[in-house]
Amino acid sequence: MVNEAYDMLRFLWGKARPADQGGNTGAPIHPLVAHMLDVAAVAVLWPGSGRLALDRRQLGLLVALHDIGKVTPAFQAQVPAHWPWQALGPLPDAVVDSRHDVDGLIKVTGDGKEVWLQSFYCLIWKRCAGGASR
Repeated sequence: MVNEAYDMLRFLWGKARPADQGGNTGAPIHPLVAHMLDVAAVAVLWPGSGRLALDRRQLGLLVALHDIGKVTPAFQAQVPAHWPWQALGPLPDAVVDSRHDVDGLIKVTGDGKEVWLQSFYCLIWKRCAGGASR
């Protein structure tokens, strides 16, 4: 089960552009885990970030987790052409309209109302915290 969940993480996107946006030859999506690690790296290397009352590793983890709500169907459905059907199944006809920052806060604070992707959250947390090995 764990290897299957790790494999599914690669289909979730953190940044995407609409499929009909022409003129750009770059990748249409940037994987969620890669995006979270990118923003963490920027945060720990940003001039002055060492003056915060956090260890740089703590800062990196917190900044990476700011996008954990992007795992939700509400966020992933924003660009239907890049719906991660391999991880989330068929694109539903409708999804609950919500903000990924609020969804992320609910996940991190352990509200417990939604547990449909609990294993994904644990895996993303581990990857962003440096436990990327299987």
